[in-house]
Amino acid sequence: MEIELKKHLSILMLSSKCEDLLDLDVGILEKWYRILTLIRHPDKSSNGASNERFVQLHNAMEYVKEKLPFSMTVP
Repeated sequence: MEIELKKHLSILMLSSKCEDLLDLDVGILEKWYRILTLIRHPDKSSNGASNERFVQLHNAMEYVKEKLPFSMTVP
């Protein structure tokens, strides 16, 4: 697995659960993303770096979504 993909899976807290993306689909990814955004949203967190972490989360989600085998067949 490429290093960049591992980094983004780690940001999404999926690195230990998804060694390959065959077990992951867009629906599961989006549901997990919504859960994480509720936790990491800058308005909900008092952490000073929460805005940066939120942007990283969004970028990681978009990257992993592009790498999913199913995304090539979905219009």
